[in-house]
Amino acid sequence: TQRERIGQVKIDRLRAAAIDDRFFPVQLSSTIRAYRLAGKDDASGLAEVARGMAERAREVKDLDLEQAWEEEAGEWYRLAGLHDQSAAARVRVARSLAREAAERRLAGGGAAIAAGHFVEQALKVMLLLPRSYRAAHGIDGEIDKLRRELRDDRSLILESMVPIRTGPVDTT
Repeated sequence: TQRERIGQVKIDRLRAAAIDDRFFPVQLSSTIRAYRLAGKDDASGLAEVARGMAERAREVKDLDLEQAWEEEAGEWYRLAGLHDQSAAARVRVARSLAREAAERRLAGGGAAIAAGHFVEQALKVMLLLPRSYRAAHGIDGEIDKLRRELRDDRSLILESMVPIRTGPVDTT
């Protein structure tokens, strides 16, 4: 049918994606999933494509692109019924977010606020993993480390706050 031909063209384009295409293939992957243009038998192959693109993004140190591709890989693995691989992709997303937090801490003013945001996001991703997976892969230790980092970031935020004093305000 025409739908199948269109789907195959999109899948072929996704498989031919290059890292220089930036976020276009990520959106293409999402569209293929949303409109169910790929069958379950294609899902694991497309998950591997997404994982490979995430690896390339990691090599060029593009954290946003890496996270987007890992999220796509996780969704494709989930659709293929490969739940451990899906969870592993989500762990890689969380670790990428934690690396982004570490980079933000190295920046100037307001770094703790920015870092805290990414630590919160990493914690959210990890806490949504099944407990059995977390226990089997030692993820709870990483969660504890992230919680300590978040506590430290929040302490730095509070320490950097200064009171603002002004004269009386006439509201008449």
